[in-house]
Amino acid sequence: MPTTVSRRLALGLQAALVALVAVAGAGAAEDQARARKDLKKNAKRLASVDQALAQKQQQLEQVLGAPKLDEARQRAVEQEIVQLRDAGGEVIASIAAADNDDAAELLVGFAVATASNDLYERALSELARLDDAGAIGWMASTLGAGVLEEDKRQRGRGGAGRRGGDDAWKAQVLIARAFEGLGSPATVPPIAAQIEKGTSPQVVNACVKAATRKRDKRVLPALISLLGRVERQGGWEYYQVRQALVDLTGEDFLTQERWAGWWGANEATFDFDRRGDAREASTRERGPQEKVPTFFGSEIASNRMCFIIDVSGSMCMTDRPVEHVLSDDEFAKLDPDSPEVKPYRRMERAKKALAEAVRGLQPTQRFNIIAFSTNNRMWKAATVEATDANRADAIKFIEGLRDDGGTNTYDALEAAFRDPLVDTIYLLSDGAPMVKVGNPGEQMRLFARDEVRRILDFVRRENRFRGLRIYTFGMDGAGVWHHKWGLPRPVTLPTESEWLAILSGFMRDLANLTGGTFKSI
Repeated sequence: MPTTVSRRLALGLQAALVALVAVAGAGAAEDQARARKDLKKNAKRLASVDQALAQKQQQLEQVLGAPKLDEARQRAVEQEIVQLRDAGGEVIASIAAADNDDAAELLVGFAVATASNDLYERALSELARLDDAGAIGWMASTLGAGVLEEDKRQRGRGGAGRRGGDDAWKAQVLIARAFEGLGSPATVPPIAAQIEKGTSPQVVNACVKAATRKRDKRVLPALISLLGRVERQGGWEYYQVRQALVDLTGEDFLTQERWAGWWGANEATFDFDRRGDAREASTRERGPQEKVPTFFGSEIASNRMCFIIDVSGSMCMTDRPVEHVLSDDEFAKLDPDSPEVKPYRRMERAKKALAEAVRGLQPTQRFNIIAFSTNNRMWKAATVEATDANRADAIKFIEGLRDDGGTNTYDALEAAFRDPLVDTIYLLSDGAPMVKVGNPGEQMRLFARDEVRRILDFVRRENRFRGLRIYTFGMDGAGVWHHKWGLPRPVTLPTESEWLAILSGFMRDLANLTGGTFKSI
């Protein structure tokens, strides 16, 4: 009897569970149908919120740019921005709930166009959660535009067919990032095709990163093929492709030829669950005559770089070496132009390291130099090849640099980002970013912190699709102001601990934001 009761109870619970699942499924279907019906309305709502958010952001910039900071007004505008971001996030979620190709196209178009970093990230997050076959198919067709065989057949209705110019490659980078988190097998063919045949470095690099998340054999031949195209010139693309292969296979070979041989012998039996032991790509082998360019001891891996060098007034100071026998005050009394002290002047150290880096560049590398203080001084309008003549001209430019003025880091970074070929920036500075000067003390530090935030927002926005890396080098010691220049030291030289903390924090955050590294020099 108890057995019969238990069996009936179990059957009753099972029936109730089935009914609850059915009700939940029906509710989800109704929600999705409603979301699809409201797509156009939500698209208009999102555009309106985005426009209002851009206007509020302009208001905030005006408040921060005023001669005297109105902190109450700043807090009020910032609160309005938070409210608009929250509202925009809710609308993005409503669009994503439709989970079809139209929703995917709307989210991609919005993410490419919006100036808001927060709404861009929310749209990307929602794209990475779509699981409708039509939505994934539209994104796959858009990412594969120009490289997939079936692209001509599919292009008639997707965003790839109607989206042109800068939007096309940006949409592809965005989708590659979204595909990192999507497990659908349909995401693999366009990723592999872009890696093997793509011509946009930004799209190819984004697909290489996405490929490391795909335990799918189809990406391996594409990565091996790409390695053959980048191994001769080296650069961080070479290491990135090799690292992707190491991550996927646990094997490590230096050349495309050796990778192809290994894959030919192991393709049939390879199992991702029984990968090798390698975890990090080893250092590339170099010939005995091959130079390795470095900047302050850090190897230069990029082939398309821009050096941004601070030449503000504080670069006239010296950094007393730790092993020096004189005290700070005794060292400050020395002549800063004497042979004993001059090599420790920040300007001289920067010029020497930069000249050595330029001399070590190979003809396969492209480079440019921007010297900045209150204004920029660009060596060239854009990157040029590291020929003998260009290297010699660059060194003449470096030798002519002089320290003077403020620390307008924003304009220097903006100028570097204008060159579409630049994939790496090497930034050296000894002071917190500053474009406004106010009363010494906390007001100027507030100006600096606002400028730091403005720069980080700019880089986050401009680097969404570029994948540009920034390596930062901070002369972040207190420095020595020599008596020859007169006392007291100018109040505009931010050398106390609070200022140095702003500089170091900014340089670390900037490097971390872009996948670079920070080095205190």
